[in-house]
Amino acid sequence: MKHSNIYYISKPNKEQQLEFIEVEGIAVKNSYGLDLFKHKDQIKSHHVISEGMTGYKICAISPENKDDDHVVSHKEIDTFLAQYHQIDKLHKYEKIRKCTEQMKERGKLTPRYTEPDKRRPAKKRKSNPDIVLSKCLYKKGKKYFICVYNQDGIQLFKRKDSENDLYFMLYVPCNAWMIALAQASSMDECLAKLMDGFDIHTWVLESFEKQIANPKIWADVGIADYLNRRVEAEAHNAPIDAEREEKRKQKDEMWENKRRVAEQEKTINTILLSQTPLMLSATKNCSKTMK
Repeated sequence: MKHSNIYYISKPNKEQQLEFIEVEGIAVKNSYGLDLFKHKDQIKSHHVISEGMTGYKICAISPENKDDDHVVSHKEIDTFLAQYHQIDKLHKYEKIRKCTEQMKERGKLTPRYTEPDKRRPAKKRKSNPDIVLSKCLYKKGKKYFICVYNQDGIQLFKRKDSENDLYFMLYVPCNAWMIALAQASSMDECLAKLMDGFDIHTWVLESFEKQIANPKIWADVGIADYLNRRVEAEAHNAPIDAEREEKRKQKDEMWENKRRVAEQEKTINTILLSQTPLMLSATKNCSKTMK
């Protein structure tokens, strides 16, 4: 049966007539196919499981499970339904089903079902200006950054995942990227630089141009991504990478040769040690014969 995303509970008013009160609820899955939801009792502080079609209270959640973030499992709901008034699961289910059928016949269902097209507006998330999601050099995807300094138009950030790091890096926003400038211990020096008109983009660009100009220096791929010059950096790094790979192979061969020589020496020493007792006994026999 179609219903809205709003939950209601039913309570008698002063004239002993049933009225429905809108509450904030969380849907609760169960093994009975019932429209159950969890909400906070308006008078008491504990949480309650209620039925969405009638608004009737099913059972209260035990105090140890009254946390707002507590997730109620199928087993817990089944236990609540079974233990409520010492009625077994089947009888409890039948009681709720008959009650909902009677309410439908009387036309006294909650507005959740009588006004199924009514929708609760989505809550707007509060944005925190001190937390920024941005691209970062040497890191795949975007990362969260926390502002640690914001005065006179100068902003310094640190990575959110380095909150417990005493030696975290300071980042400066530049063209929708975060550029690492120095460690937190050098904050005063960073601020002095930035106040003197230090241009982070020019500094990064000049650094990259120096790397590209020298065929023996590795071009920073992270900076190349920021400058949108990754292809150029990879082409520059290709011969350097090939040379390094060749050196690695030569080094591996050298160590492999040393390992083989060591194994051969060990084998020879083992053979010599095993033959030493025989040689000693042969020497003794020869000396006795000569005597």
